Amino acid sequence: MSIKIKLKRNNKLVRGINKQMRTAKRNRYRRLIAFCLIGGIIVSGVFAIKNLYSNFYLSSAHLSFVFPEISLGKYPDGTRFSSYDLINKDRVGEALESLQEQGIYTQYEPEDLLEHINVYNYLEKSMQTTVNYMRTQGSDYSYYGSEYEIYFAQPLKFSITRPQSLFGLLEGDHSAEFLEELMKKNAEFIKENHAGGNGFINLVTVEDMSDYDYSEKVAVYDSKLNFALNYLTAQNTDSNGFVSPKNNLGFFDLKNAFQVLRDEKLNQLSSFINSSHLTSNINLLSNKMKIAIESNTTEYLKKSDEMQINKYAQMNYDHTFTENLIVVSANEENGLYQARPKTAYDTVVQQLLAAEGAAAEYSVAIREDNNDLYEYSLVTTTTDEYARLCDKAETLITEFDKEYHELMNTASVTIDDYINHRNNDIFSKDINHISLINSSFLMKLATAFALGAGAALILYIIVGASAIRRIEKNREEVVKKVAEDQK
Repeated sequence: MSIKIKLKRNNKLVRGINKQMRTAKRNRYRRLIAFCLIGGIIVSGVFAIKNLYSNFYLSSAHLSFVFPEISLGKYPDGTRFSSYDLINKDRVGEALESLQEQGIYTQYEPEDLLEHINVYNYLEKSMQTTVNYMRTQGSDYSYYGSEYEIYFAQPLKFSITRPQSLFGLLEGDHSAEFLEELMKKNAEFIKENHAGGNGFINLVTVEDMSDYDYSEKVAVYDSKLNFALNYLTAQNTDSNGFVSPKNNLGFFDLKNAFQVLRDEKLNQLSSFINSSHLTSNINLLSNKMKIAIESNTTEYLKKSDEMQINKYAQMNYDHTFTENLIVVSANEENGLYQARPKTAYDTVVQQLLAAEGAAAEYSVAIREDNNDLYEYSLVTTTTDEYARLCDKAETLITEFDKEYHELMNTASVTIDDYINHRNNDIFSKDINHISLINSSFLMKLATAFALGAGAALILYIIVGASAIRRIEKNREEVVKKVAEDQK
């Protein structure tokens, strides 16, 4: 509590204290401004050094996908696209391996780089506004972007074995080179796995057939050639006469080449094997034929029963029904009854025709297998002539396989060129080193200065208030003492 005492003007001690109070108040604001400036400079300086040091090793890649399927969030082959595929560990590892072959980033593992890579969907402001508005209105609005930003900050790894780079703290900047290599690996991955060309390779690739018989190998080639012809026919329709600049072949040319390979050369090979009754293992082939006959016989009997039931239904139900469907069912006594009538009598006729066709096909297959089984049973596989024919079959199959794979590789070149032409090389990219000083940096620097000045202000208020209170307390004690002396 202040003590109010009337003091004499000529008291030197009181005048000195009053002067000290006035001087303290005048200097208080000067110190406050200086203290805030120092605090702001220190904090913003630390931020600037840290930010400039980090941004020196920071690069970005702007990707713009150009294939039309990206608007649906899919790759060209129809599989789901994910932006995180762009920074997949496998792709990062492949890019790192390429750089390490050049002597760059030898001190890093893929995990070290993955921690410093981020990918973001890039949206123009107008589109971002539209998306946000639609979602605020409760609409289930989805938008698949075609542009992405990838940021990579080169990690700095302390190592006592690298004194030439200040123990790893002042490495050369290779962040842009890494992003360039990463984008290259992403383009290769998409072309090889999701561009659509892999569909053809998967269709026509022949697996190991070392354990297959001659006739089985011919059947595999026939199936693969049919797949290839269907694929090339569809592409020929969609490609608008595209011709590869590398081999000057279009899909029409390839389709004709595959057709000649199937209709002429494969048929000749098949005729030679069948007419000579060639097999690499007569016992195994006979067992396979017997199993096929047994399986086809079972299916034939099923279709025969189905055919008889539908034929009986056709003869006994009123075929004038126009509004009810006859679904024929059989009970344990093979009796017939009309179940769940719905729309039309024609269904019975359709079921009968389908059963008759299937039964006829199984009957033909059974007859052919029985004939082949009989003919192969008459073959003597131990003669020199039979061995010579088998050797010739092996040679013909090897030659056919070589020609088949050469044509497959030729087709792959045309398909890859067409995919690149259609997809415009998958994406366009723009890789840049992040500018050290930009508007964003200046705004953050100003914010850091303001925070430093604010912290200094708070600290000064706490410390300054304490000092003022000490001066006030000393003044009150002196004034009280002077007042007592004057009594």
